Amino acid sequence: MLSLAFQKNKPEIIGNGYFVLGTLEPSSWRKRAKESIEFGNVQEHVHDFKEHLNVKYHPAHWGPASEK
Repeated sequence: MLSLAFQKNKPEIIGNGYFVLGTLEPSSWRKRAKESIEFGNVQEHVHDFKEHLNVKYHPAHWGPASEK
């Protein structure tokens, strides 16, 4: 999603590491197209995560039971 979002206006940031601060309030997300949210006041609209999780995805497939 990030790659698609920045493909046209900031392609130099694609492929770099990033740190997710939290989630944006739904009302602020809807307003972002009309008025930009500056980095200086973004903390007023972001909610921190309560915990850090590492999620690993293992797609389902057919194979011997011994395979992971």
